[in-house]
Amino acid sequence: MRFYISYIICRGAYGKIRRFGIARASHFGKKHLFPSLNYVTIRLRSFGCAGVSLCAAVYKIHNRLTGWPGGGIPRRGGRVNHEVNCMKRILAGTMSACLLLAAAPAAQAANDLEGNWAKTYIEYLGKIPYNGETGGVIRPNSATGNYDPDKQVTRAEFMRYINRAFNFTEKAPVTQYTDLSANGWYMDSVQIAAKHGYISGTSATEMSPNAPITREQVISVLGRLFKKDLDAVDPESLRFSDNKQIGKWSAAYIKDAVDAGIVRGYTDGSFKPAATVTRAEIASLLYHYMGTSLNTEGTVYNSSSLKEDTKNVTISAPCTLQNTTVEGDLYITEGVSGTITLTNVVVRGDLIQSGGSLVCNGVSSANMVIDSSVGRLMQATASGNSEIRRAEVRSSASLFEKDLTGQGFVDVTLAGGDTPSLTFDGTASVTAAQKSTVSTTTNAVIDALTANAPVTVGGYGAIRSAVINAPDCSLAMMPQNGCVVKTGLTATVAGKEISGTQAGSGQASTTPSAPTAPVSALPPNSVSLTEATFDRNPDSDAYEDLEVSLFAVDDAVFRRVVLGGVEVDASFSRSTIRIDAEDLAEIYPGVYTLTYVMSSGVNPTLQITIVDTGDPEDPYDYESDWTGNKRDDVEFRTDKNSRYSSKTSISSIKYNGNNVSSKEFEWKVTSAGRLEVTIDGEEVSKWFDDLNNPDHLDFDIKLNDPSETFVLRIWNES
Repeated sequence: MRFYISYIICRGAYGKIRRFGIARASHFGKKHLFPSLNYVTIRLRSFGCAGVSLCAAVYKIHNRLTGWPGGGIPRRGGRVNHEVNCMKRILAGTMSACLLLAAAPAAQAANDLEGNWAKTYIEYLGKIPYNGETGGVIRPNSATGNYDPDKQVTRAEFMRYINRAFNFTEKAPVTQYTDLSANGWYMDSVQIAAKHGYISGTSATEMSPNAPITREQVISVLGRLFKKDLDAVDPESLRFSDNKQIGKWSAAYIKDAVDAGIVRGYTDGSFKPAATVTRAEIASLLYHYMGTSLNTEGTVYNSSSLKEDTKNVTISAPCTLQNTTVEGDLYITEGVSGTITLTNVVVRGDLIQSGGSLVCNGVSSANMVIDSSVGRLMQATASGNSEIRRAEVRSSASLFEKDLTGQGFVDVTLAGGDTPSLTFDGTASVTAAQKSTVSTTTNAVIDALTANAPVTVGGYGAIRSAVINAPDCSLAMMPQNGCVVKTGLTATVAGKEISGTQAGSGQASTTPSAPTAPVSALPPNSVSLTEATFDRNPDSDAYEDLEVSLFAVDDAVFRRVVLGGVEVDASFSRSTIRIDAEDLAEIYPGVYTLTYVMSSGVNPTLQITIVDTGDPEDPYDYESDWTGNKRDDVEFRTDKNSRYSSKTSISSIKYNGNNVSSKEFEWKVTSAGRLEVTIDGEEVSKWFDDLNNPDHLDFDIKLNDPSETFVLRIWNES
């Protein structure tokens, strides 16, 4: 029912109020006047503010208006109209004062936070927008204006806070829960929680929205949101006096939160896992789990945007983060719909993508998790000097490498409860730990495929080697360096069945052999040479372009030439593949295998020996030894005659024309002006492995200020 001021009647002496009427409007718009009132109280409320009362006294009613409201309204004009205008001004001033008073509590609404230990946390969460609206995560009571930080939180309230914090909006039906009211205030929150799967019912048919939520339940939900895949923990191993009361299902999440410094026990040594949680405690947990919240679409954030008292970063809107190091986890929530760009970002914890399309340009991360609880196809692109050592795909994802100068995606694992699927365009090793599918593009190369669960690999890419340890595996292409199948299993490879029944070894190996027959009898997809020698000395007769004739059948298409995991520039014309002598001269002496990658996956190879009969004097400027143990770094320093300054820096290090990531070496200038360089032993081990363990590797090191280049030779003592 809506009320409004209908009219005012003034009679008699100037300034005396004689009549004050109000009317109500029905749902059909019809107006009904109220009888005369001795007084009326108008009560105003603003959002989250205490009520403000306005009392207007109505003076004695003039005898001639006893029949009002049927007695009519006085004519306009003269003294009556003047007093009406005065009354309008009086009411206007009074209403303005009331509105000011009604607005004032907005500044006073957080009075109950003053002195509260969670004030900082609640106020920070109050700045986070949700689905286009302001107001924050934990909002003040609409009736009292107070935050009530010590108030117990129910399950439904907790869901609402989570949805707001991470910008979750998608819904799922919850008809299986019979204790929910269709008109309940919590219905949207429960439907969103069900869609995102971070909380389940208290039984198959009950959600218990008004029941309190406990400490261990809250910590477990937050751990699952951050995609923690933790080993089981014995509750009694936790250092709390009441550890026997901690559930086995929550112990690992509690240990993880304690180790991260996010949660602590009580002063008496207990944890109280079944204790209820207050608004203040929820605010503290969200504040520390989320860390810095990047929540404004289109904003470019950097290191100055990150809080100093937390380690994690949570992204809930399409944005850019650049030139910074995230000391904890970086979580891109399911609430993101759009592109997130990370430029020159180092992530010390986990890089978690649950929403959006991710572009990594110069990103370093030891572990990436790709997992969408709402069934979206995730897309991630690695470019520039990016290196993501391990990417775990738990749902559906597309991984691309573009304009790469770094390692890109190194190891990709398919895992998770459902059947993950991967579309891949790049070079990496792939492990199937869960039944899964992999689709490769024409540019894709799987360095090493390990099938510990059923996997189907299709598309037009290449596989270098494969190990099959599970049944029901199918590879559309033949691995160029062979496929090993576990004893007792059968796999389908390039349309043929391969059984692991080889006597003695317990494994069967199919390895394409180099063609040795005459040209007229060469097998499909082969080249006219199996061996070649190239001399880096331009004066030598062996300094010439390497040309081979390609014999391809079944519409197989030539893709590229690869040497030791690195693509070599080559041209293809009229069934002839040519590598220029200038490109071959950049390869250091040694014996290598050139692989001619075909669309069918049947890839011929050629063994090439690189020699150098040129001037043997000073082939390198400095040398260092490597033990062959990946734990041992390689170190060297320039000679005593070198004089470098604090302005000197290394602009690049290359081997075989390939850039070495700046994360793989360290350098400094000593007080004596000598340059000291340390190269990571694990990386050195990989470089030697890629090139079939030659006796040495040469590195071109380029400096700035002064601008000069020298050659470092690393000897392989193993």
